[in-house]
Amino acid sequence: MGLELIIDYCADSRTARQEEYDFCVRQNLAHPFVQRIHNLGISSVDIPEDIRTHSKWCTAHVDRRMTFSDAFTYANERLEGKMVGICNLDIFLDGASDWAGAEALLRGSNVVLCQSRTEFAPPASTYLDPAFARLAHANAQDAWFFIAPLNPPAIDFEIGTIGCDNALAERIRRTGAIPVNMASRYRVLHYDVCRGKHGANTNAVHQQESQARGTVYSRFPERDGCYLTPDIDMVPSIDRLLEQLGVDEIRRYQIVSDIVTERIKIRN
Repeated sequence: MGLELIIDYCADSRTARQEEYDFCVRQNLAHPFVQRIHNLGISSVDIPEDIRTHSKWCTAHVDRRMTFSDAFTYANERLEGKMVGICNLDIFLDGASDWAGAEALLRGSNVVLCQSRTEFAPPASTYLDPAFARLAHANAQDAWFFIAPLNPPAIDFEIGTIGCDNALAERIRRTGAIPVNMASRYRVLHYDVCRGKHGANTNAVHQQESQARGTVYSRFPERDGCYLTPDIDMVPSIDRLLEQLGVDEIRRYQIVSDIVTERIKIRN
C-alpha cells in the first residue's frame, strides 16, 4: 500500500547543510514506496519550488518545531490504517530495501520499527558509525514506522533532540507494542557530512548548535523512561551479551527463569 512519511521541513543558514536536507527530501519524493510526504514544519520557511509543487508533497504546518505528539496526532487523525513513517529531515529511505516486506511485518505483528541509521557519503558510499556500532546502534534511532493509529503517551518533545529516540521507544512500549530496530534489513540513510558530526561528538554538536540558535537542546525525556533498541541483526547471543555486560550468576538465572516461565505453562 505504500508509506505516508511525516517530516519537519526547516531551513538552515549554512548552504551545504540545506543542500543535504533538500537532497534527502528529493530522494524520498522519488522513492516508489513513498506515497506522500507530510510537512508539519513552519509555514514561513522557504521551500524549493520543485519540492513544494511535487504531487507527493502535503503541508499541515504546526508553526513550531515538530514534536512527536504533533506527528502521532496527525497520523492518528488523518492516516488511519496507513503505514506511517516519522523521520528526521536528514534521512532518506534506501532504494534497495524491501519496504513492502516492512509493511507486511507491521500489519502482521505488534511491532513498531525504530530504525537506526546507516551513514551516507556521496556519491554512493554507505557505512556504519563505529561509535554507535559499539552498542549495536541501540541509542541512535532516526526513523519510526507503524500502522496508524498508535497513541504513545507523554511524547510532547521535539524530534531530533538528544534522548528523544530512546524515550520514544519506551513510550511505544507502554502501549503494548514492541519497539524493534531492524536497521540492517530496512535501511534509512543519514546524510550529515558538512557539519563533521559523528557518534563520538553528537552531544557536543547538538549543544553548540542549539545555543547558537537559541533553541531547545533537549527536554531530556529519557529521564522519564528510556528503552534501548539495538539492531536485531547485530545483537550477539544472549550468553555472550550477558557476559559482556558483566551480569552476575543470580541475575542470569533470573533472566532464564523469566523466559522459561513465559514460554512453558504448567498445568497439573
